[in-house]
Amino acid sequence: MKHLTREDAEAIAVKLRGVRDARAPKHEVVRFYYNGKLILGFGIRRGSGEQWHGFIPNQMKLSQMECRLFRKCDISLEAYIEILKSKHIIVD
Repeated sequence: MKHLTREDAEAIAVKLRGVRDARAPKHEVVRFYYNGKLILGFGIRRGSGEQWHGFIPNQMKLSQMECRLFRKCDISLEAYIEILKSKHIIVD
């Protein structure tokens, strides 16, 4: 399976409605908040779009395949939140 690229990371950040911080010199940090609580964060490396972003599934608590399905919109943001709730990462 092909690794996630910068383009994938950008699409995931948009879908998460992530808060971006571009102050880091080597990468842009994306943070996902739910009900005002930080749930996860990951970096998007600057430079070539082909750079490896394989750490994102781990940060999102998803498999590589689930992460791709999220990116392609086969898993909605609402369904992703339910996955995080089932894993007790998000607790209401």
